[in-house]
Amino acid sequence: MAALVLLSLMSFTFSSCTKTTTTNNDGAKFVGTWVGTSTCVSGTTNFVISAGSSGNTVTISGSAGSGSCYKAITYTMTANGNNLSGNQTFTDLCGNSYTMVIAGSLSGNNLTLTETVSGSVTASCVFTGSK
Repeated sequence: MAALVLLSLMSFTFSSCTKTTTTNNDGAKFVGTWVGTSTCVSGTTNFVISAGSSGNTVTISGSAGSGSCYKAITYTMTANGNNLSGNQTFTDLCGNSYTMVIAGSLSGNNLTLTETVSGSVTASCVFTGSK
């Protein structure tokens, strides 16, 4: 009898619990065309941040390598509040490997992104701009 009461209680407990999943949409504030300056490019530059596969991911299209080694890439970053971060490794068409680390922050309408590349090329660039 005690086992029957325990099974009934467990059945009630499991059937009355529901898992609540909260999905944030922090990536939405970063989506769009950004125009500004970069320490690696002279003059004004722009790029597009697109929505990723979930509310807190965004993507930027770019490239790894140059000339005959050129390969189009999609860089994925995670948004958390007003911050972006990403760390990915890509290989160009010549087999050269590049690790790209991007850290960014949004203050009002101003975005600052720091990109550090290591591997076959070593460089660091800072972009500052707005939508």
